[in-house]
Amino acid sequence: TMLSGTPNVVRDVRDSGLMVGNSGWVVPPQKPEAMARAIRGAHSEWTDDPSAWQQRRVEARRRIVERFTFERMAAAYERVWERVSRSG
Repeated sequence: TMLSGTPNVVRDVRDSGLMVGNSGWVVPPQKPEAMARAIRGAHSEWTDDPSAWQQRRVEARRRIVERFTFERMAAAYERVWERVSRSG
């Protein structure tokens, strides 16, 4: 969804927080109250502050396009396999 420019609300598990960063809302895991506040905050921004919402949309897409391309993912996997093959 970030690639399409949709800001996300995520729990900070695995790489979710890293991926979303400041383009959305990252909440601690197993904190339903924090998740509810973040969802309300996202909705409020969407309805009450369109310019801030638009900035998040642009940042969400930019983060994915710049940091999480297929080429970068493939290169990261290649580095891992190179390390594994050298250690075996």
